[in-house]
Parts: sequence; C-alpha cells; structure tokens
Amino acid sequence: MKRSLMKDGKMLRECIEQYKYYSSGNNQMVVYTCLRDSRVFVPWRAGRVNDMAFLRENGKRYLPAFSNVAQMGDKAGNLEVEEKDFLDVITAARFANVDGILVDPYTIPFLVEPGEYDTISRMITRITSEN
Repeated sequence: MKRSLMKDGKMLRECIEQYKYYSSGNNQMVVYTCLRDSRVFVPWRAGRVNDMAFLRENGKRYLPAFSNVAQMGDKAGNLEVEEKDFLDVITAARFANVDGILVDPYTIPFLVEPGEYDTISRMITRITSEN
C-alpha cells in the first residue's frame, strides 16, 4: 500500500466506521492495521503530549488523537497539535500513563486500550512506498 493512500485520515475513518457498523474481531484488526501505519494529530507542546489536552471521564484519562485537523472541530480550542506516527502516540500514551488513546473523540470515536498497544506495535507495516 502506498503511504499517500493514508493521507488525510480518510482510510482510517472508513475502517473505524466499518468497525462501528459491524463490530467483529476481523474489523477491529483492520482498524489496528490501519492505525499502525497512520499519522495522526495529537495535542503536543514542547516535545511532549500536552497534559492539558487529556480527556477525562469517570476518573479516567484519555489521550485524544485525530485522523486529521478537521476532526478536532472547535472543541479543541487553541491547542497546539503535531502530526505523529501512531506508534509514537502509543509511546507517549505509555509514558503519560493514560487509560487509552481515543481516536477522533468528537466524531466517530475509537478507543485503543493499553492492552492493545503491543498488538498494534508488533504489526508489520503495510506501507510499500511513500507515493
């Protein structure tokens, strides 16, 4: 697969929508495979995750990640974001000790729990070329 197909997060959003429509182990693995090779936007400041951006619910903290900047909407306020490989986001989430990574939390959310980080990290890339 060409990296250019992953640009703008459209493929990631389509995989998540398919999973939400029909939740199955196969569709979940398709999302994980897509995430493994995705670049996402995360609140970032001074070389690390912006702690002020954590989403909180019922005493849990989640790191938001967005398939593209438009998915942030106006709810993200004036947070600085950087585009990062999802594998780098996993590393940041481990360091920040959050309860998961919430992809596109304001539209069609997908939660990656800490127990799934290794599964995604061990997957083989499907990217064969940049163009």
